[in-house]
Amino acid sequence: MMKRSRCPLFLLGLFTVLIFYCPFVFAVQQDSASPIKVVVVSGSNYEMGVQYGEQAAGLIEANRDATWDLLNTKIKYTDQSGEHFLKHDDIIKDIKVWTYYIEKYDPKLVEWLNGISAGCLKKGVKISYVDLVALMVLPQELWARPASPYPAETGVAALAPEKNFFKPVRERTDTRAVASCTAFAATGSATGNDPMVSLTLGFIPEITQYIILFAYPAEGEPFVSLTMAGKVTNNTGMNSHFAWVMTAAVTHPATPCASTWGVNSEVYHHYLQQYCKSPKDAMNFLDSTPPGGVTGIFLFADKSGEAFAYEVGACKSAVRKPGDLGEPTDFVATANNYNGGEMKPFAIPAEWFADTYIRYATLYQKLSKAKPGDIGLDFAKACWLSNDWFDAVNNAWKTVSVPNDPDNLETCNVPGNNCEGGESQVIQFPKQKTVYLQPGGPHGTSIKNYWPPKSPLNPKPTGEYTKWQLLKSIDETARAASTDTIEMLKKASNSLEQQGKALDVKNKAELEELLKKAKEAWHRAEKITAGNSGRNQAAFNHQWGSVYTDYATAQLFSQMVSTRLIALSKN
Repeated sequence: MMKRSRCPLFLLGLFTVLIFYCPFVFAVQQDSASPIKVVVVSGSNYEMGVQYGEQAAGLIEANRDATWDLLNTKIKYTDQSGEHFLKHDDIIKDIKVWTYYIEKYDPKLVEWLNGISAGCLKKGVKISYVDLVALMVLPQELWARPASPYPAETGVAALAPEKNFFKPVRERTDTRAVASCTAFAATGSATGNDPMVSLTLGFIPEITQYIILFAYPAEGEPFVSLTMAGKVTNNTGMNSHFAWVMTAAVTHPATPCASTWGVNSEVYHHYLQQYCKSPKDAMNFLDSTPPGGVTGIFLFADKSGEAFAYEVGACKSAVRKPGDLGEPTDFVATANNYNGGEMKPFAIPAEWFADTYIRYATLYQKLSKAKPGDIGLDFAKACWLSNDWFDAVNNAWKTVSVPNDPDNLETCNVPGNNCEGGESQVIQFPKQKTVYLQPGGPHGTSIKNYWPPKSPLNPKPTGEYTKWQLLKSIDETARAASTDTIEMLKKASNSLEQQGKALDVKNKAELEELLKKAKEAWHRAEKITAGNSGRNQAAFNHQWGSVYTDYATAQLFSQMVSTRLIALSKN
């Protein structure tokens, strides 16, 4: 009887606090120290851009500043006289070339960017169209700036010929993330017929501001993505029909598939999730355009049950399906190198970029050893959380320390650690229309870069995921998020009630305070949701953004209570 009464008592407690606590809680503004900002937009592309800029201007500004600092100080070229930094004027020329292909092949994205710029200005933050393109092409410039002259069609005057030869980076010398992404897609026998696709993203450690974007466009498909503030998406996305992820392809610079000027990867990221209704649509768009920069390996999972890889290159592209490389069940995996037979000749040599091959081998081993039907949410979480890697040369498993040692190059061999700790993990189930999104490293070990000592956020995240269902309207998605949040709050409350007597005073007080913050965030969200019920007009989207952000905060904080209680019980 006691066990059966806990849920009603928990809900009664929540709603009692909601009734009597309202005058105080709802006079309080949303906590500026929320672990992740959620942006909600709808309408035309330009209107959605304006709403995005209004809701995330400060975060975009921070990423803009970091981006220009990197572009002005980190982009190098090599000529016969040695290695040099690229000048700012030449960076601007590069951006003009990338812009030519953006505007030619995805003019709808231009509407987004103009809107974001206008929305930021409404908040007193000057973000130019060029700034936003710079945010988009940063990975191309840092990791795969083409060595070829600018194409004549762009109308941009070329650099001096001797400056067009860029020597590839050979061998890793530190643990800085270099296109350190690892991903898999699975379906059928591997998942119990629940198609999924998941990615751990190793990005750029100086870029620290990420958001979750929910878009309900007047033209195209509703979608959700976890992205760098200022971009429409960042290597992953899910719409009403399918989900996808992309790992950057680091190619051999002496082959026809070497990085070239063309459509940068972020253009594809936007177009696929807003305008494609199937992986086939996505491949058709990819095939109709000249891929540039780090545009690479796309993994798809369709709600109908498809799951496969499409390895994209400047010279050709090829499908890779489960079983093509001896997979025992219905999965495909990838890191940052081509693995399919058709594309392997264009892959970067293992001696130049060893950890991409090791990460692939590690993930392949784990997927292969999973029992039929066991690849799913828990598998993906455990996979990205692990600290081991497979040494194929010695047929042995090895581990790295957690938190990661920045001087240990073996850290880069572990999917989910990704050298600097990773920037995000995404697990997507298109049949369920459900995504699990995690900002920061899976261990919560990216503290140095994402939650530095001066951050107002306390406590700092420890590697939890927010859960979202992409439903037909903003209102419906919010209500589903509320239901999922309540379940997490119930679990944390019941666990704390059961284990509370065994805790010391300090730990108990900290966990009670954290759970209180989680409930407060849920209360704020519920109040606005009740007032906005049925309202999906753009005028209310800033409020919906606050609601979604509070649900995210409540989910993360309540799960942090549960995570810490598990750790304490083990000790």
